[in-house]
Amino acid sequence: PYGKGHLACDIQPNGLLVSRIDQLKSEQSGLEIVERAIRYGCYKVQLFKPYFNQEMIDKAHENHIICNVFFADDEEEAEKYLDMGIDTILTNDYHKIAKAVEKREKYVTY
Repeated sequence: PYGKGHLACDIQPNGLLVSRIDQLKSEQSGLEIVERAIRYGCYKVQLFKPYFNQEMIDKAHENHIICNVFFADDEEEAEKYLDMGIDTILTNDYHKIAKAVEKREKYVTY
């Protein structure tokens, strides 16, 4: 269901659109990342906390774009992001976040 191709620009070879954290000054700037991902046909977007919101996730998903978040090392925070619809959580504490994911069978994809 997700997959629109691979392009260059702010886009990595794997089709993931990323933006430097210093470019993000507000949630509005974050929304521009989603707009660019749509415009360039990306299939993933990297969101940075705290510069994203539910509207951005919903808009990305409406356009079949996977949402990654950088980052969560806290179980409660990870659960909040999963509830928002985040598809991938980057973390420094895999075991802690894996426990949060495993509590919710609907998120387990293996």
